[in-house]
Formats: sequence, C-alpha cells, structure tokens
Amino acid sequence: MSDILQNDKMQETEERRTVSEIAAQMETEEELTGENNPMNRMEKGTDTRNPIIKALERFGDLFALNLTFILSCIPVITIGASVTALFTMTNKMVRNEDGTMWKGFWKAFGQNFKVGTKVWAVILAYLGVVYAEYAYMIQSAGQTTNFMVVLIGFEMVFLSFLLPFLFPIIARYENTIINYIKNTVIISVANFKTWLVVFIIWFAPALALAASAVLWAYTWYLWLLVMFAVQAYATSMILQKVFDKLEEAQTEQERSGVQ
Repeated sequence: MSDILQNDKMQETEERRTVSEIAAQMETEEELTGENNPMNRMEKGTDTRNPIIKALERFGDLFALNLTFILSCIPVITIGASVTALFTMTNKMVRNEDGTMWKGFWKAFGQNFKVGTKVWAVILAYLGVVYAEYAYMIQSAGQTTNFMVVLIGFEMVFLSFLLPFLFPIIARYENTIINYIKNTVIISVANFKTWLVVFIIWFAPALALAASAVLWAYTWYLWLLVMFAVQAYATSMILQKVFDKLEEAQTEQERSGVQ
C-alpha cells in the first residue's frame, strides 16, 4: 500500500513538474508572440503598410495595362479586341487572378480578336448609319425631320444601353454577336442603377473633355498613362456583383433541370 502511495506521490510530483514546464513554455511563447515583443511590433507595422503596398502594386498594374491598351489601339480596327482584352484583365484583377499584365493582355487580345473585331465593326457601321440619318435630317424639313429626330433618339438610347456593358460581357462569356447584343441590353435594363453608374464613369468624362478644351489640355496625359485602365477596373468591380448574380441563377437553373 505504501509503495502504491509512494508511486502516486512520485507520479503527482512528475505531473506537477510537467504542468510547470508547460506553463513556463506557454509564458515564453506568449512573450515571444505578444505585443511587448519589439519584433512583433515591427511585423504589425509592416502589416499596416500592406494596404499601401498593395495599392501601389495595383496602380503599377493599371499603369502597365493602360499603356499596353493604348499601344494595341493604334491600328484603330483592333480597338474592339483591345477593349475586350482590357476588361479581361480588369475582371481578373477584381477576382485577384491577375498575373503579368503584358502577357495576359496579349493572350486575351488574341483569344478575343475575332469576336472583338466583329463587334467593333458592327458598332462602327451602326454609328455610320446614325450619322447618315443625321446628315439627311439636317438637309430635310417638315414631318420627315420630326420622324428622324425620334428615330435617331431611339437609336442613341439603344446604343447607350449597349456600350457600357457590352465589352465586359464579351470578356467574361462566350456567345454569338447577336446574343451578346441582345443579352447586354436586357442585363443593362434589368440592372438600371448599375448601368447608370457605369454609364457615368465612361461618358461623363468624355462629355466634359469634349466640352472643355482647357480641361483636355490639362488632363490628356492622364488618359495615356492610366485613366482607361482605372475606368475599366472600376467597371469590373461594379459589374462583379451582377455577374455573380447571373451565374448563381444559372447554376440554380441547371440544378433544377438535373433534379
């Protein structure tokens, strides 16, 4: 019996020693990882600077992307593919999937060259028809003029609902040109508030620059350096929720069809 008690006491002593060692180890770890450790204060200082570093890196990406975009638009006929590639990269940036801007842009440019160029050609042809109608209206008079005003007004409203969302949608999904146009207008009307914000992002600066030569003289270099990429990035951020909603609805529809 005494041997058992002795063994129990020895075991208790060992357990106490073990507990004490664990407690001491925990205190040491707490000192090493606690706020009083100067190294941890330095790390925390680094963490607080991370958002700034990330912002600078993002600005650098947008700067590189904008210059690449400007370069790719020089032939004019390639503008459709260039805008599509621009939105492809900003869509990836919003989803934190961005890599090298130069390689990523030209890869997207090549993949979307055919459809982007076709859509751009359709837009140019559409604008050509509207301009011809406007020229005809200027030379005509009477009831024909009133009809042409209504017709051109309708065509411009249709174009305003089409352009803000068209190339971001092309950059995200695969479809036919007719379906791109149809679906873009439907999505724009269904998400009117979002469309209005994106419309303002793109067309308010354009109207301001067109109306003021002084403003253009002071800000033209910003568009060469970064502004197109900034506008595209802001558009992709805003449209991300719209795309997520569409894809969730599509997923639920597919699940219902399977069931």
